[in-house]
Amino acid sequence: MVQENCNSLEEFRQLRKEIRGSKKHLIVGIDVAKDRHNAFFATATGKILYKRLIFDNDIEGFERLLLQAEAIKVQHGPQS
Repeated sequence: MVQENCNSLEEFRQLRKEIRGSKKHLIVGIDVAKDRHNAFFATATGKILYKRLIFDNDIEGFERLLLQAEAIKVQHGPQS
C-alpha cells in the first residue's frame, strides 16, 4: 500500500511538472453541484479562455461541456 501511494505521488508530480507552464494543455475547473455545474477554462500559464460555462447534470449538459472544450481547443491551441 505504501509503495502504491509513493508511485501515485510520483506520477502526480510528473504530470504536474509536465502541465505547469505548458501551452499544450487546456485546464478545466468544474464546480460540481447536484443539478447544475459551473466550468472554467484556462491555459496552464493562467490565461483565462472562458470564464463561466453553466451546464446541467445530464447527458446534454456534459455534451455541452465537451463541445465547448473542443471549440476552445480549435480557437486557442494547442501551441508548441
